[in-house]
Amino acid sequence: MPEQSVRETLADRIAQGPLPLAYALRCATDIALAMRDLHADGRAHGRVEAATVLLRGRGASLAAPLGRSAHISIRTDVAAFGRVLHQMLTGHKPGSHSAAISGHSVSRKGAAGLHDSALRLAERCYASPAETAPTMQKVLTEVRLLAVIARQADEEEGTTGFEDDNGEASAAAESARESREDGESEAPRASRHHPLPVLIKGELCPRCGGNCIRKSKPRTTWERILTSLGITIRRCHRCYYRYIMILQAPINKGTTTIHH
Repeated sequence: MPEQSVRETLADRIAQGPLPLAYALRCATDIALAMRDLHADGRAHGRVEAATVLLRGRGASLAAPLGRSAHISIRTDVAAFGRVLHQMLTGHKPGSHSAAISGHSVSRKGAAGLHDSALRLAERCYASPAETAPTMQKVLTEVRLLAVIARQADEEEGTTGFEDDNGEASAAAESARESREDGESEAPRASRHHPLPVLIKGELCPRCGGNCIRKSKPRTTWERILTSLGITIRRCHRCYYRYIMILQAPINKGTTTIHH
């Protein structure tokens, strides 16, 4: 993707239509990281919208926050991020003319399925009740995973939407550290130095039907016993479902804390 002017805002770019999926998720990762850091410091931004996001070549930066205010909440920030993510993916704000993706009964595969997953994340951010809304840390973990998968798919097809940069490996490593701190032993890992776990080809997820099934590391003593017996713990990198196969029948091992 050509280098944008430092003064071009996300709103300017969206006026031309939705962003390519991998690029949208890369920008969303940058925005979510800035918001996560603010929230960790006990502050809210209060002005998260397409017009306050600057596009800078391979990513994005968020304008300075409004500061502390009684009318600004972290929950409001998370909802605003969801609306911005929806705009990047569709080219318009969420509204009555855009069908909710969470109720779709048919799961799509490939790039379309990844696009649906990103829309579901956006919807959880702006439509969830306050008590069940995801934290910005959880949003950052999930959007990084989606960005990693989209980036890998683009590289395999030779259609990457932005140039390579040397920060990808460190970002993946940081994401792994944050995921462990958040209670997840598996993390979004991808780059030449941090490959994703081994892909199990020819197998579909018993929950969503996706074909992105990878080996999962054992998390408990029981799971370590199973793996010592040659039983592989599986994880779907589309819906995050974990399970094992006994006599060709899937047995639930629970979902990760990423999915809500």
